[in-house]
Amino acid sequence: MLSPATEKASCKPADSPDCIRILFWNVHKNDLSHELSLLARDLMIDVVVLLEYIGDPCSILLRLRQCADSRFAIPDHTSNRFLVMSRSSFPDFEEVFPANRFSFRRFRYQDEYALLAAFHGFDPLNYDITNRSALAREMIRDLRQAMEVNQTNKALIIGDFNFNPYDSVMNEVTGFNAMMTKSCLANSPRKLCGQEFDFFYNPMWSFLGDLYPGSSGTIYYKNSQGNYGWNMFDQVLLHKSLAHSLMDVQIIHAHPAIRLANKHGRPNSSVSDHFPLVVSIKR
Repeated sequence: MLSPATEKASCKPADSPDCIRILFWNVHKNDLSHELSLLARDLMIDVVVLLEYIGDPCSILLRLRQCADSRFAIPDHTSNRFLVMSRSSFPDFEEVFPANRFSFRRFRYQDEYALLAAFHGFDPLNYDITNRSALAREMIRDLRQAMEVNQTNKALIIGDFNFNPYDSVMNEVTGFNAMMTKSCLANSPRKLCGQEFDFFYNPMWSFLGDLYPGSSGTIYYKNSQGNYGWNMFDQVLLHKSLAHSLMDVQIIHAHPAIRLANKHGRPNSSVSDHFPLVVSIKR
């Protein structure tokens, strides 16, 4: 059962053959190689995806190897918006589709390939909803094509979407077509103009509000377009074929050696204005 509690990890240690743990973090153009290495070590991370990082990737990798695990490596890639690092004993997560705002990586999952898509949506301060939604539709269209080319329907998307789970493009058939519960995935695929669109599962709905321990979002942000306060801009979506493999999702808001949150419980902007996200899937 998915638990929103960030203090608990429902996954076995990273060297276990039972799960893969992926950390995504928008580091907000700060050098967080020390903080990252601590999180990777203590949370037993297998794959790191960084956004808005600065510094030499090799230096970040060296710190990660020294503190967390000497087996970490940087897979082959073309685009530089995302820095992906994985344990070298794992599938290589090579980039199979580079773009300016998204990157698709292929890895072996069980007896076939799966795709990890990293996404950075347009921000609401500089782009209107029309342009932001257009980018999201372009990304998911290209991902569906990449799934066909790589002959897999197993895919997960992780990143800073700059959307909340309830924003229209997250659920629209030509958008991410993402549902809030696993039971909704049992429905027949949606159809539009004779074309079928498979569902994605969005577990981030479970974190909204304040009735569960932990953070109510990944970024605290208010502007004239909506004063929600907490926003769930950092999300993970899983294609319906992978939904059963999800073991846990965590918004990491606390660490004994890193001041991730300020006195109000919001992201500490001197570290990053985003909390990290950790996703665990069965191997």
